[in-house]
Amino acid sequence: MGTSPAGSAAARFRIIMYVPVTVSCQKSRVGYILTALEFTILALSFRLVEMSRSVIRPLSIGATAPESLSVLQQRLLVAEEQTEELVRDMGTLGVSREQLRISNHPQSPGGGLGMRPLSPVRVQQVLGAGGEGTLWQQCEALVGRVCRLESLIHTVKLTLFRLETERELNPSHIVRLQEQLAAVQEQCEEEQRSSQREVMRLREQLETACQEREEARQEAHTLRQQLDHSNRSKVDVAVAAEELKMVKDQMSQRLQQVREELEEEKTSRLEAEQSHSALLQRVEEMEGVVEREREQVKLLQADSHALRADGQETRAELQEKEELTGRLQKECEQLRDQSEGKDTLISELSTELMSVRVALQKQQQENCRLVKDGEELRTVADKVQALNYQLEAQCSDLSSALRSLTTENARLQTTLQMEQERVAERLKDQDLLLDAAKRNIQAELQGALSDRLLLKKELDTLRADHSKLQQSSAAALDTAAAHQDLLDRTIERLRGEVSSAAAERENLQRERDEAKTEMSVLVSNLEKERIPLESQISDLQVELCEMSSTLQNVEEENRGLRGRLAAVQHQQYSQQQVEQMLRELMDSRNKLTYEKGNLQIEVQQLREELQVQGAEHKKHQTNSLLGSKYTQDAVLQEALDAHPLDSRKLSTPSTMDKLNKREAELLEARAEIVRLVEEMDTMKLQLRKDRHCRGRSAQPDVAKLKTALEETSARSGDLSRANRELGEKVSELEKLVSYQKSRIKAQKAQLKQHMDNRAALSGSQTLKEAEIQSLELSKSEYERKCYEQSQSLLQMRSEMAKLQAELQSLSSIQQGELQAERSLTQTLQEKCQSLEKCVERLREERDETDLKMRAVSQDSLQIAENLQEAHCWFRSKFSSLNSETEQNCAEPEDHPKSTANSIDSIPASPAAVDTDRMSSNRTSYSSVLMCVAEPELERWASTLQRWETKKELARIASGYKQTGRAHSLT
Repeated sequence: MGTSPAGSAAARFRIIMYVPVTVSCQKSRVGYILTALEFTILALSFRLVEMSRSVIRPLSIGATAPESLSVLQQRLLVAEEQTEELVRDMGTLGVSREQLRISNHPQSPGGGLGMRPLSPVRVQQVLGAGGEGTLWQQCEALVGRVCRLESLIHTVKLTLFRLETERELNPSHIVRLQEQLAAVQEQCEEEQRSSQREVMRLREQLETACQEREEARQEAHTLRQQLDHSNRSKVDVAVAAEELKMVKDQMSQRLQQVREELEEEKTSRLEAEQSHSALLQRVEEMEGVVEREREQVKLLQADSHALRADGQETRAELQEKEELTGRLQKECEQLRDQSEGKDTLISELSTELMSVRVALQKQQQENCRLVKDGEELRTVADKVQALNYQLEAQCSDLSSALRSLTTENARLQTTLQMEQERVAERLKDQDLLLDAAKRNIQAELQGALSDRLLLKKELDTLRADHSKLQQSSAAALDTAAAHQDLLDRTIERLRGEVSSAAAERENLQRERDEAKTEMSVLVSNLEKERIPLESQISDLQVELCEMSSTLQNVEEENRGLRGRLAAVQHQQYSQQQVEQMLRELMDSRNKLTYEKGNLQIEVQQLREELQVQGAEHKKHQTNSLLGSKYTQDAVLQEALDAHPLDSRKLSTPSTMDKLNKREAELLEARAEIVRLVEEMDTMKLQLRKDRHCRGRSAQPDVAKLKTALEETSARSGDLSRANRELGEKVSELEKLVSYQKSRIKAQKAQLKQHMDNRAALSGSQTLKEAEIQSLELSKSEYERKCYEQSQSLLQMRSEMAKLQAELQSLSSIQQGELQAERSLTQTLQEKCQSLEKCVERLREERDETDLKMRAVSQDSLQIAENLQEAHCWFRSKFSSLNSETEQNCAEPEDHPKSTANSIDSIPASPAAVDTDRMSSNRTSYSSVLMCVAEPELERWASTLQRWETKKELARIASGYKQTGRAHSLT
């Protein structure tokens, strides 16, 4: 060795804290050699003692804390240097630093019994208030630990010197041991390789089984999803079929209602057409009547022209007569003195007043009759209004029916939109289901990847365990055999798992076959349900065709109504023309009545003049009376002409006031008449004179006037009859016109409603056409989707077959895994129980070993003291021996012979660990010591016995460690 033992002992303090187990393993491997090397160690111990430091004595009571700490620090530095030298020496022996660090790790096997590293002394915390006792306690504990560590360093030094001497003295044995160790390691490596191959093969089988199981799970999941989807689609198809049935029933009911409404509209239209035809007939009759009236009016106009010519002639004659009357007035002035005609005039005036009163009464009666006629017209107008209200009610019913049709069409549109939305939602749901299936597949793939990673981790852990097993097998062959048994068991267990996985696979195949049968049954049921749905769709198409035909019929009816509306508009135009003609006739009638009144007045005047002239022929007095009557009649006629419509208001108080005024005017007229009578008396004398001379000349004129009066009277009678007939016809025409106006208004309203209905029908028709197109598109889409679904169902059948097989395999794998997991749980429970028992037993053994270690520590303290005493004795003995050698230099040969004999006796001892050999060694060692120093023999024997007991205790502790490892591995 290159370093001295004293220098190496200072660096071996640190290795004691890290590598106790490695040294114990080395001692266990070469324990049988140690007994043979005891003598050499004892022989070399003299040199060791000289080169090593003395042991620290316990601190005195009077020492201070800083001094003790400085001494401890120096001793620890020296121990670190010694540990470094020991590490180097261990490297020369084949133990590297990494092995020492791994063996010292607390979690490494065998690393639990190592010494804890020394914690640094906390001087500030200790030197606080009240910390002197703790300081001394810590110092004492540190001193004890340092003493124990120095004793351990001494023991390690001894073992190292033993190993070095063994290596120097017996190299062939070391080579043989190395060869045995290499052979054992090769066997262990081969067994480990075979076990690794078997484990890899089983792992591959497990991975394949897990993959098959996962695939079967995925297929089962997809099959379940497809089954759920098929069930949902089946339910949706059933619901759609029911909804189609409901829609069909509603459509049929609505068609029946529409047909009934169309029949009612047809009947109402027939009635309206009949009434309209009757109105047309009446209008035609009115037109004929109007034409006849026009002819009569033309005749009346011709007669009126003739009458106007006669009136002009009579006016000329009247002017002449006025001149005559002027003359007669002059004569009347002359005849004022005549009072004979006063009474007659008064009587005539009273009779005239009575006649005026009678005429007023007649006018009042006519007014009453006109009022009654107005009331009757009002009643007729009320009836016409009631008819109009009935027509309006019918029109409102028709409008409500049309509105209901429009609402129904809107509802049908909404239902179609809802169906389209439902179809779109179903497609969206299917897309979502596909996305969810994809996501589930991805999640399962991720789960498979995670399982794969877990398996990889498990493989890594197994590899780590295997490496640990390799280390343990390298440590001991017994543990390798136990691991071989465990591997055989695991192989058998994995084979059982593989067989269970095969059984689960068969079960999954069976389940997959069952799922295939279920899917085939579902597909057949869906096909059976599809046939009635197609039939329903065909029925709906037929109904749609019928609806389209009904719409075409309605359009034709609308066209007919348009033609009728055009005819009605033409009739309205013709009626307007008739109204205009009637207005013109009324105007002409009013003019004729006015002219007739004028002519009657003129005729009356002419009659009065004729009477006056006749009376003049008879009496000259009648001339004055005729003049007065003429003037009075002219005033009354003017009043009547000025107020032709006041006859209806005579019953009012204003008419009474007017009558009073008229009476006052009559009184004034009477006074004037009296005055005029006086003048007439004067005029009579003159008239009498002129009468005789002019009577003869006036006779032809009178005859002409009589003939003209007769003709005018006949014409006036005809005109009055014609006027009465025209009045009656005009009243009838007014009634007809009012009725026609009301009917025209009703027809206009109906036409507006029909136009609105037509627009609504056209809009509904367009909507229905759009709905029909959308339904056709939806039908084509539905057929396409049905085809796609059939194709997808076929694909699903094939996939279901595959999935069933995979499910069966997965189920078998799952059952195998479940059984394996159950067996694993059972084995783990058993292992846990056994480990709990081992832990309890180890705790007991640990307590025992702690007690023993305490005893050993006490022994080590005693050994340290004895070693110190031995050092002193050896020093004294060496000094004495040196002095004796110097004195006995003449006898140098006898002493080397004895030492040679002792050295030769060392290899002759057998390498065994028996107690008998140890006792023989002890006797030989004691014989050697007898020759060295007899007085100290007893003392040295006691120290050696203590040291041997320490070694035995260490061997026992190592045995407990090995048993604890075996239990932990099992």
